Amino acid sequence: MYSDTTFNMGGKYIVTTVMVHPLPQNRVTGGPALLQMASFLTPSLKQKAYEEFGWFLRQSVGKPEQDWKLRHITDGETALYNAFLYVFDDSEHALCAIHSRDGVSRKICNDFKDIDAKRKRLIMFDIYGFEHNENNNHSPGLIDSETVELFRQQLESCESRWKHDKFFEWFVKYQKTKFEGKLILPERQKSVCRRT
Repeated sequence: MYSDTTFNMGGKYIVTTVMVHPLPQNRVTGGPALLQMASFLTPSLKQKAYEEFGWFLRQSVGKPEQDWKLRHITDGETALYNAFLYVFDDSEHALCAIHSRDGVSRKICNDFKDIDAKRKRLIMFDIYGFEHNENNNHSPGLIDSETVELFRQQLESCESRWKHDKFFEWFVKYQKTKFEGKLILPERQKSVCRRT
């Protein structure tokens, strides 16, 4: 289940949820279907408000069967994460790769202004990979590592390529653990509702 507070509507926030269900299939991709769930309008981005929404969702979703596990995916916002962890105490938490990419990009623009556009592009490609337009091939990035050990090896090689010690230190301090536990390929490939 994806949850996000993307929309600021003049002092109020819309929290949206989408569920990826393993049974109905998307006719185009053949993958699990995305089902639009409830949305929630709140004046507050505090944990208590998210908990109220979470309890409503909990009633809608119900308790997963014994052999199913619910995973909620957020942008990593602390209040939303803590509220859903409290309400869905039997669930797992995952992070959204798109929000991660946007957050790292913003961090470079806001706090590492000495990184020029060419180097930023190199760093972002190293972290998130990129698509080749001419043949739709994907060049993998750190996020596509198949094991934690491969992620660590590839990250070490990035230090000299990025040529920016302060950004590398920031990435290791604040992003490394998130990637290892929630964003590398095996973590992202887990179904939102999967057999345990």
